[in-house]
Amino acid sequence: MLSCRGWVAFAGPALLLALVALTRARLDLRPLGRYLLALVALTAGGMAMAAIKRGAACTAWTARVSYAAGMVADSLLELIPCLLLALTAIGVGRRTLFLTRGDLRAQHPLPFGLPTVSWALLGPALAVLFAGPLALQLILKVPPDPRLLSGALTSLPLALAFAAFDAAQEEFRFAWCCSRGSRPW
Repeated sequence: MLSCRGWVAFAGPALLLALVALTRARLDLRPLGRYLLALVALTAGGMAMAAIKRGAACTAWTARVSYAAGMVADSLLELIPCLLLALTAIGVGRRTLFLTRGDLRAQHPLPFGLPTVSWALLGPALAVLFAGPLALQLILKVPPDPRLLSGALTSLPLALAFAAFDAAQEEFRFAWCCSRGSRPW
C-alpha cells in the first residue's frame, strides 16, 4: 500500500491527465488542452528530477563534490522539465507562442502620469533598482574583503554564464508555459 505522501504525489499528475482527457472530449474545454499538457510535462519532469536526486548514485556524488558543482548539476537536472515542455510545443506556430522580435527603443508608459520611457533606458534602471538592495544585503552579511577580489573577478564569467543559463531555463519553463494557456490545440 502507498503511503499518504506517495498517493498524493501521483494524485496531482493523475488529475492533470484526467483534465487533459476531458479537454480532448469536450470542444468547449479544448483551448485549455495544451496548457494542461504543459503542466503534465512540468510535473512529470519534476517527478523525474526528484527521483534522480533521491537515487543512491546522485546522493553519493553530491556528498563528495563541492557546493558549486552540486548547483551546476541541479541546474542541469532542471533541463528535464524543459525538454518535456519542449515536446509539448511540437507543431505549435511562432505566433501561438507569442514569439516576436522586440524593439528596445519602444516607449513604455510609466504609472502615475510619468512620461513614457524606452526599454533601453528602463531595463538597466530596473536592473540597478533590483540589484542595489541585493548588493547592500550581501555587504551587510559578508563584509567586503579586498583579498577575495581577485578570486571573485576570476569567477565572474562563470557566474554570469550560470545565471544566464538558469534564467533562460526558468523563463522557458514558466513564462513560456503560462503564455500558452489560452491557445487552442
